[in-house]
Amino acid sequence: MKQSGRKQVGSGYYIHVSPQQVYLAGGIWHPDMDTLASIRDFIVAWPNKFEKVVLEKSFLKTFDSLGGDQLKTAPRGFPKDHPQIQWLRHKDHIVSHQVEPKEILSEKFIKKAGKIYEKMLPLNQFIKEAIS
Repeated sequence: MKQSGRKQVGSGYYIHVSPQQVYLAGGIWHPDMDTLASIRDFIVAWPNKFEKVVLEKSFLKTFDSLGGDQLKTAPRGFPKDHPQIQWLRHKDHIVSHQVEPKEILSEKFIKKAGKIYEKMLPLNQFIKEAIS
């Protein structure tokens, strides 16, 4: 779910529902190379700002860690020992939160989902700022 539509580049929110699995997700998945380069450059320029988002206690409690595909080594143009290498290796910048499938039928689900998506907001704002 992106404000700019399905095919637009940018961060967004996602819900996956199947009988076996329900999860709420957000961030940016499989961005094009220019978008990914902008995100990486922004992380390098503002490392404390990025880490304040992804290392914040309630963020980690809700999402565990930043997910998605990663390079095995440093991306082209960055040294392997770059101080932000753990973040620069990411090709996706996503988080997700598993929910019990039966919870989706609960009256409380919408409120719970809203709180989870609210915790994703700082990551999506960082990404939006990086690519604008």
